[in-house]
Amino acid sequence: MPAMAADIGTLLADRLRRVRWEGGGEALDRVLAVVLDGIERDLVGVGLTPERRADVIRLIAAAADADTATLPPLGSDAAFRDWVGALQAQLRSRDRVLAGVGGGAGAAHLGDTAEARPTEARPTVPAELLAALRARPMAERVRFSEIVAQVLNSVLPQADSPGRRLLMSVLDSYLASIPGRPILYRGRPEWLTLDAFDLLRAEAADSFERALERYSLVEYAEVSPVADRHVEEWTEFRSWIDEQSGLALAPQIRKVTFQYNRATDHLPWHIDKPNKVALNCLIMLERSELRQSALQLYTHEGTIIEVDLEPGEVLLFKGDATPHRRTPLADGEFVRLMSIGFMLAGQP
Repeated sequence: MPAMAADIGTLLADRLRRVRWEGGGEALDRVLAVVLDGIERDLVGVGLTPERRADVIRLIAAAADADTATLPPLGSDAAFRDWVGALQAQLRSRDRVLAGVGGGAGAAHLGDTAEARPTEARPTVPAELLAALRARPMAERVRFSEIVAQVLNSVLPQADSPGRRLLMSVLDSYLASIPGRPILYRGRPEWLTLDAFDLLRAEAADSFERALERYSLVEYAEVSPVADRHVEEWTEFRSWIDEQSGLALAPQIRKVTFQYNRATDHLPWHIDKPNKVALNCLIMLERSELRQSALQLYTHEGTIIEVDLEPGEVLLFKGDATPHRRTPLADGEFVRLMSIGFMLAGQP
């Protein structure tokens, strides 16, 4: 498992095999089928690099106790699709309820029949596995967060089903283990005065005039030295962050300005990398009158909420533990934001 840290891969694979050995094979197969169905449809997006996809498909194969001896090396999209098809075929051969999953537009989805509705369960990630993951070095946990993001992006857009609910229950138990997940603030804090807001908005506009970089379906620009210095020396802001979070935060502050300005610009479901943004403070800088797009968050209560910030509003949340996305823009719509991110102190 070259792309993902071997220790994490071994922990996860061993636990998934144990689930099968302990009689949970049927539920696990339904979960794996849901992930395969979603991954097959979306080969691009945040975290969906070939290396990340390879990590996930190898874990799925291990969890399914599948035969992969005849499959090609995972070096291309075509090879990845071969793996998906082969694993789907093996899962379908075990359970006729899975026969339609992954079969294209006319395929049945889990939950379409009474037989596909097993007793509702609330599986969780074992505490020892969570403790082991938290104890791993930062580089390994960053890679794991990218894998979780890929699975989320594959599964959350799908219709409700027993398999989807089982999988989200497992992911919820992992996300809930990250300190501070319930934190969520929206409003106009006193530290964001009109003068401060005007400075950040003007500096961001100037930065995008000078240079920008498009990544997939969003554009980024360097934070100007003026804006950077203002945030670094903003004592009222930092005191507010410490008070709101109650977390021990590292002194480093990550500042990013980004914008969506084309029809269909968006970001898929993802969680922030813990080595960059564990706690995310979003400031809405500019917003067009035309509004179709919105920020969506998958909250710790297991619900999806939409947040349409007004210019000057702030949203504070745990980006590494709260799945979130920007839905696609309409033609003529425009959104520009600033993200001020913090890492937790003392992370290995």
